[in-house]
Amino acid sequence: MKVITAKEMVWIDRKSAVSAEVLMERAGRSLADFISGYMPGFPVVFICGKGNNGGDGFVAARYLSQSNRQVAVYTTAEKKEIKGLALKQLKRLNLPVRKLDIKELPYMFRRNVITVDCILGTGFKPPLKQSIQNILEIINKNSKITLSCDIPTGVSGDTGEADKFAVDADITVTFEYPKVGHIKGEGEVLTGSLEVVNIGTGIFPDKSTDNFCPDTGRKYLEIIAGQDIRGYFKRRPKKSHKKDYGHIVVVGGSRGLTAAPVMATAGALRAGAGLVTCVVPEGVTGRLNKMPLSAMILPVEETADGTLKASAAGRIIDFIKRKNIDALVIGPGLGVNDDTAEVVEILLRDTECPVLVDADGLNCLSGDLKIIKKRTAPTVLTPHPGEMSRLTKKRTADIQSNRMSAAKDLAAELDCTVILKGYRTVVSDGKRTVLNVTGNPAMAVGGAGDILSGIAGALIGQGFGQGFGQEAGQNLDEFESAKTAVWVHGRAADIAAWKYGERYLNPEEIVKELNRV
Repeated sequence: MKVITAKEMVWIDRKSAVSAEVLMERAGRSLADFISGYMPGFPVVFICGKGNNGGDGFVAARYLSQSNRQVAVYTTAEKKEIKGLALKQLKRLNLPVRKLDIKELPYMFRRNVITVDCILGTGFKPPLKQSIQNILEIINKNSKITLSCDIPTGVSGDTGEADKFAVDADITVTFEYPKVGHIKGEGEVLTGSLEVVNIGTGIFPDKSTDNFCPDTGRKYLEIIAGQDIRGYFKRRPKKSHKKDYGHIVVVGGSRGLTAAPVMATAGALRAGAGLVTCVVPEGVTGRLNKMPLSAMILPVEETADGTLKASAAGRIIDFIKRKNIDALVIGPGLGVNDDTAEVVEILLRDTECPVLVDADGLNCLSGDLKIIKKRTAPTVLTPHPGEMSRLTKKRTADIQSNRMSAAKDLAAELDCTVILKGYRTVVSDGKRTVLNVTGNPAMAVGGAGDILSGIAGALIGQGFGQGFGQEAGQNLDEFESAKTAVWVHGRAADIAAWKYGERYLNPEEIVKELNRV
């Protein structure tokens, strides 16, 4: 989905055949639906400005209160200052609405509430008024969960430039298209996780850019949006078999690193794989705590150090060919030595199924990427910045300074798909490059990347199987599977963090929330 400026969004609103009043109603209802779907239970406090952003908040508050959600609404302006469509929506709101008393604000946060920032929208240019700064300073210090409507108050939608007191949101719900301010400058961090909802303007720059804001003449960045991938998840046909949904093999594990393949396996199963087999050294099979009951285990020869022995590669390849495996995940907890490096090389060389290489699977390559170039079957690499540095022989700082180019260049060089993990994960196949906008700091924990590998492996496996895709019989390519996995993984982590808190999240909770996503 293309990233646009605030100016371009104004252009869309003006060109749309849908009235501004209807668009506001749809925006507010979409905001309410998001809160109901992803953030059930908590009381909701709306803090609304006097303009259209406040109007969106009034609409959302009305819908939530009609569903018996506990809702409170405050304004940053006197009621007589509220004009136009915002005033019209305020009059429809059958709730008490009070001008915010800043002295009372800290007491609101003594309970766990969702604070919804509907003060200022994408057209803002710094600085903020002192009165708004005072409110936002208290929100940022005290709010447990902060959701911003369209863009965090105090952030420019055109540039990402932000006031020093701008809202530091956990999640931002924006309408129709993401804005430059969500992914550039200070706005990149202040936006938090981003949800883009469709409000039906009828203007589709993704379909054709010929008549879309033609005066800009610029190249559009693209993000992964939920509405782009939602169509991939169809109801399963009634006549289904487990083999219709992919048999995935996870190769990894070593003495002391048994949790990694377990989490990859759990991610694959929760992402809908019909069958998952976990290949591990025979000496660790008794230590695979919390392995899902439906997973299968294939123990193979091990070294004296408790890693896979090179001779195990033949048995793994025989299993892959005999069982007609749909996708292979190599690396979680694998360990790095001559034996595991040989296993990785043989599996990449002698298998024809799609392969995802992660963690120690990447480290075993030691920057020797000829084997990747020679593969004709789909290949996905999932490095974090440190692993990317080892693969490309570039400094981590240089990679981080231009993450999109780094991922695109490696993918183009190797003719594969690259998932460059980190804040704002990048997915590229060398031709298409997209930025992910879900996820949060709770994912900075061991095991989160293993879960992503499992999810991606499962979707890749299903993408080459029956009944998965936008229409019956249509298959995804590995790029689409990879970007879907990244978005889903991040959103599951968002939900888990909203429920359990960012600081104390266990990776297993990410797996549990995949169902809700």
